[in-house]
Amino acid sequence: MRSSVGELSIKDAKFKLSELKAALQRAKQDIAWQLHEYQRLMKVKLALDIEIATYRKLLEGEESWLESGMQNMSIHP
Repeated sequence: MRSSVGELSIKDAKFKLSELKAALQRAKQDIAWQLHEYQRLMKVKLALDIEIATYRKLLEGEESWLESGMQNMSIHP
């Protein structure tokens, strides 16, 4: 028994639909992975920003301490 043109079109459409659903599922998984990776990287960036700010504050304090020491030395020869 021969398949009609309409039956072949329906089979083709169903096949294409299943391919599109699979591609959509892969895209959703990829987006979820990218979101997870983005969140992980943002946590690392935040930690590094905090560390940089801490070192900057320490350096500013050290510079201030050195400057005040130098001023004391020039006042008391």
